[in-house]
Amino acid sequence: MIEEFCKEHKMINEIKITEEKPIDFTERMNEMHPNFKIIYEKIIYILKKYCDLREDYYSLISLWIIGTFLHNKFSTYPYLYFNAMRGSGKSRLMQLISRICWNGKVCVNMSESVLFRTASLRTLCIDEFEGAITREKATLMELLNAAYKKGNFVERAIKRKGVEGEKWEIESYNVYCPICIANISGMDNVLSDRCITLILEKSPLKGITKMIEEFDNDPDILGLKRLYEHFSVVSVVSFLPQSTNIHWNEYISNKYKTTLTTHTTLTTQTTQTTPDEYFKELEMFEKIEKTSLDGRNLELFFPLFLIADKCDILDETIKTAEKIVMEKKEEDITENRDISLLMMLTQLPRFDDFIIVKSLADKFNEDEDNMNRDDKINSKYIGRALKRLNLVVEKRRVNKGHEVKLNWKKVDEKARMFKIDVQPKVEEEKI
Repeated sequence: MIEEFCKEHKMINEIKITEEKPIDFTERMNEMHPNFKIIYEKIIYILKKYCDLREDYYSLISLWIIGTFLHNKFSTYPYLYFNAMRGSGKSRLMQLISRICWNGKVCVNMSESVLFRTASLRTLCIDEFEGAITREKATLMELLNAAYKKGNFVERAIKRKGVEGEKWEIESYNVYCPICIANISGMDNVLSDRCITLILEKSPLKGITKMIEEFDNDPDILGLKRLYEHFSVVSVVSFLPQSTNIHWNEYISNKYKTTLTTHTTLTTQTTQTTPDEYFKELEMFEKIEKTSLDGRNLELFFPLFLIADKCDILDETIKTAEKIVMEKKEEDITENRDISLLMMLTQLPRFDDFIIVKSLADKFNEDEDNMNRDDKINSKYIGRALKRLNLVVEKRRVNKGHEVKLNWKKVDEKARMFKIDVQPKVEEEKI
């Protein structure tokens, strides 16, 4: 049986993740959790075949795809969000993920009513997300803000005809499901907090960009689907007991107790766990607890950590998670400072003449909210921020440094985009 299986899936032998030699399936079939490991490696092989991504992204996406089959075992499941420049292959990646995840469906312009009624039955891959962040799409945003956590329902009043005439009835929709999103313009802050954000860049590799998206007949994708059937991914949920979250909370509670109980007290072994399972779970918890992740970030990555542990890649996944969270925090700081800069600009008198960039930096640092910051910004940062925000009409270098002419109309447009109250001032003394 093993020889037949290896022969049928011989193409998988080309996968090389961390080993220099081809995968030994005879050995892998005897491992404790072969289902996760083999499927994980096969997904990575397919992703690398069609997509040019940052190396640590392949592993994370593969874990997320496996998790779509298991998401009902978790109280929270993160959205996967691709922020991509035009021509970076985001639509190809979305189509590919939809073919190899649980009941995947690519949505571009599906109505909200259909989404409410079908969300819990599939993995939603929402491409071209730019149009969703509008007042007309408020109901879609309501679904997206709720669907990452189990137990969240969306209610709608439905008018029905009956014997006694029309009457209103309340219908509740379970919207908890795995969701993958891609766009160019970025994400609203509330929704971004529910996402693991990955940045896609345009690939220079002709061996990938010239590939045709023949996913339905690709032998590797068909082989992966046979793997799903052979191993029955859904059946391996027994390796992820519902009590894992409870055990984690008990572990944290005991570790940080302020009573006389020792800090090394660990989770009490239950009658449902063997000694080996118990100590493996504690070892996993200790690794996760030592990370810098907490709050929402820990909640989002926790399901992927559990799956990564079954694939024997927990350490690598923790490093990737910490790196992504750090990048996001740095991006948030940059965005927040850009917003602060916009707020300052809206309060300045309007000039058609040049403004010294250093004077803008000095004024920004003098602001009440920025006075006590250790990381004061300089004119170089201001120059880059103005360029990021596309506010510069003209710039020049003078003895005092750089000077710029600003597009005040665009300043107001950007400010309104971030809901900053715009109160233009009359021309006063030049700053």
